[in-house]
Amino acid sequence: MTDVALVGATFYGNRGAEAMLSTTIALLRRRRPDLRFNVYSYYPAKDRALVSDDRVRVFSATPAYLVAALLPLALLYALLGIPGIRRFRRLLPQSIQALARSRVLICLAGVSFIDGREKYVPFNIATILPAMLVGVPVVKFAQAVGPFDNRLNRLAARVFLTRCARVFTRGSVTHSHLEKRFSGGFYQRANDIAFMFDPAHVLSPRVAALDAILQRVE
Repeated sequence: MTDVALVGATFYGNRGAEAMLSTTIALLRRRRPDLRFNVYSYYPAKDRALVSDDRVRVFSATPAYLVAALLPLALLYALLGIPGIRRFRRLLPQSIQALARSRVLICLAGVSFIDGREKYVPFNIATILPAMLVGVPVVKFAQAVGPFDNRLNRLAARVFLTRCARVFTRGSVTHSHLEKRFSGGFYQRANDIAFMFDPAHVLSPRVAALDAILQRVE
């Protein structure tokens, strides 16, 4: 079974984020029915309660867990790649083992690395850095990034965005921000995955029940 990791969106709370997450899973499954999904969530307990699909596993991606656990574990996992001690990786928590097994980490964050939101940049970095440390390619689905006029934000983008396998830009303005500061090759235009949402994609029983009620009313 092939694993895919996702971060930056949750089943609980924001319905736009849930649409992106559910649609991504549904469309990837259409191509590869055997996929298993490791969702790194800001609301791990609530997401686990909402989704019972046995091929969708939810792990914590709260700011505290990212900084105190996942980042150090990713670094330790990388260090244990030295021949002779690699077998000790199996002793690490499932949260890092699942990430390391994944073929790709898909970041579904709506916005990241934006001037004026510098206080969120460390979190933007923390959501993708563990995957980079364990050698998993990072793909950022269509989202707003930039501008990069702030020196610290520009440096962070240069270090981390350019190391992504692909950054899909949501809109011509976002695309122009990247074109202004960085040479092409790692980014391209794409529409928000939420535009492909269909009620059949929903994985949350609570929301599925609500959708059925609305259909009856209509």
